[in-house]
Amino acid sequence: MNDREQTLAVIKTIGANPREWGKHIDAFFALLDTLSGDDWCAVKRFASPKDRNTILFQYLGHIERTYDLRAPEAARMVEGGVILIFLEGFELDYRETTLRVKDFVKTTGVTVTQFARRARECDVPALAYIRGIYQTYGIG
Repeated sequence: MNDREQTLAVIKTIGANPREWGKHIDAFFALLDTLSGDDWCAVKRFASPKDRNTILFQYLGHIERTYDLRAPEAARMVEGGVILIFLEGFELDYRETTLRVKDFVKTTGVTVTQFARRARECDVPALAYIRGIYQTYGIG
């Protein structure tokens, strides 16, 4: 099984068992880091929007409850949130996702530049939407 297939399998597993996301998240992020731009975009195309949304909401909820800028894992948490926001891409429930992203940005202080650095070709529409969130809510 290649990295793309493994990533899709982990997304499906977490989507089916959202309360157990913590058991899989480190392996999931490791897999995401191995994907080429084409593989990343393929995963976004083929993974269930519902499952991607479930992962995003679980992780951002965790960040909202536990984020501490001084914690050693703070940068990793921010990077993980950025990755998952792009993975979800505002496709399933853009209103709720927008509110979650707004809270994530306010909680962590992540900048548009940090989002832009991580964006891949298929993330351009989501990046434009993220920029709109910053403008609409006067963040950053």
